[in-house]
Amino acid sequence: MKHLFYLLFSLVCLTAVEATAQEGHPRRGEGRPQMDPEQIVKQRTSMLIRQLNLNQEQAVAVYLLQLDQMEQMQAAFQQPSGDRAAMRAQMQAMQANYQLKMEEILTEEQFKKWQAAEQERRERGPQGPPQGRPQGPPPGGFFPEN
Repeated sequence: MKHLFYLLFSLVCLTAVEATAQEGHPRRGEGRPQMDPEQIVKQRTSMLIRQLNLNQEQAVAVYLLQLDQMEQMQAAFQQPSGDRAAMRAQMQAMQANYQLKMEEILTEEQFKKWQAAEQERRERGPQGPPQGRPQGPPPGGFFPEN
């Protein structure tokens, strides 16, 4: 009787383990709702408002610049092109233009701080926001209405 109980118990445990193993872990990006481009731009602008202490005029300019950048990138990715070198050159040109415009919008101190944060982000890689930092809109909220 004991042997039958242990056999049934083992069978139930193995079935449970097999069922959970087949569920697996979601791949990167799966299980998370996809944000639309405007939400991404709002989130990035909120982060820059907090990081760089942007005034209202700068915040509007950064928001519009990032929205334009996002639209340009989407258009570039939607063009069927097998030439990776051309795509890389186009992205680098867009990034250089973006940096020039950011330098025009920000003060010298803000621009240096922004460059340092961008360098840190590149070194850290695409692993998401640092832990422990707020990700919501800045106090008082800011976003130009459409």
